[in-house]
Amino acid sequence: MARRILFKKICRVEGYEMSIFLLFTIIEGLLLYFIKINGLHLNGDVISWIIITLSSIGLFTSVLYKYKRPTDSFFVTVLCLAYVLRIFALLWDIYARDIWLLPNSGLDSEFFQNSALDFAIYNDSNAGMVTKTFGLFYRYFGEYRILLQYLNLLCSIFTIMLCNSIFNRLEISDKSKKIGLFLISFLPNYIILSVILLRESLMIFILALSLYFFIRWWKSGVIANFVLACALSFFAAMYHSGGITNAIGYAVVYVFYNHKKKDFQFSFKSIVSGTLLLTLFLATFINYGNVFFGYVNRVDSVSVITTKVVDAGGGRSGYDHIGGANVTSLSELLLYTPIRMLYFVASPLPWDWRGINDIIAFVFSSMFYFLVLYMALKVLKSVNIVMEKKTLIIALLIINLFGMALFAWGVSNAGTALRHRDKYIAQYVILLTICLTVKSKSLKGIRSIKNNA
Repeated sequence: MARRILFKKICRVEGYEMSIFLLFTIIEGLLLYFIKINGLHLNGDVISWIIITLSSIGLFTSVLYKYKRPTDSFFVTVLCLAYVLRIFALLWDIYARDIWLLPNSGLDSEFFQNSALDFAIYNDSNAGMVTKTFGLFYRYFGEYRILLQYLNLLCSIFTIMLCNSIFNRLEISDKSKKIGLFLISFLPNYIILSVILLRESLMIFILALSLYFFIRWWKSGVIANFVLACALSFFAAMYHSGGITNAIGYAVVYVFYNHKKKDFQFSFKSIVSGTLLLTLFLATFINYGNVFFGYVNRVDSVSVITTKVVDAGGGRSGYDHIGGANVTSLSELLLYTPIRMLYFVASPLPWDWRGINDIIAFVFSSMFYFLVLYMALKVLKSVNIVMEKKTLIIALLIINLFGMALFAWGVSNAGTALRHRDKYIAQYVILLTICLTVKSKSLKGIRSIKNNA
């Protein structure tokens, strides 16, 4: 019964499109399974592109059917362009990688490909969640790599839809919504991560879905939404321990947020709920640390952290020298943490640039994350900000700061940071649109006062 309720709740998100997506996924899976069990020797690429074409028709039909109001035209246009652009990127990664290899594609993607194929044959019980997911696809449906990468593409499209749904729930201004949709659809690094054989696109989708239910809890106070938000964050952590930071952030917000007063406060409820949640987290860490807390599960001293930092660095884009082997105490660790948090969200920084690729990465990735955080802090100083919006900005900052803190010591390379921070791209886009909405309303209020003076 509980599983059925959770499934219904998830399917209710963008329900019509989700139903179409699930229907076509089931049909495609059955078709692939039929081909496999009957030993039909058909060209894999031809089968893959036939299925992608059918799926595209179904997706476009469902979107055009639901979003037919004039006010939806911008969203539909952006979504269609984002889809087409990702299809071209997918084509390039499959057929033109010998000409120019897409950033982040290559070493890691081929590792996952080979690991998945090994798991499909040998069923290694020690394999990671990513390897198991990809490997099970190959085992039951055949080695259709194009379709596996296409599923990553679909995850990114549904992430865009989720962001649009969150914008509507938060009553984001039209201009801010357009900026948010444009960014989540066309930031170059996310486009690339959407189509290559990595876990990032799937994780971004799961965390965006988690954030959707967190926002529903924020607006309604219904505890089931909060539980589901945390559950999805834990599910994301099964693919990478970075996913757990959302659940930790949600828990901190839950402990101190008062729904009636729309404000943070310390109360008896904070003590009770804080104790309960801390106990649950500790119990999970002790019993299932290797599943949900992979990176920090075996960290028991400062030297272990610094060793990981040095191992994760290296190369021309490494910054392991910032608080690396020279950190020997907890106080030094805490001192270097804010600096390494900055490096995580903003590298490659100008003084570390090695060429045009680093400049592009800084302009289209680093500046986005840095400016969102800067704008959020600046908006919080505004006198005219509505309390509910102010507390939500603080809540999202708390959630993002936990992610920054984990990866501050989990990443020591600009290229790796570029990939891992995009796991949180949806919540940064949401934070940005809230700040832009608050700022636009504040400016309108100032103009109105001047006009009435």
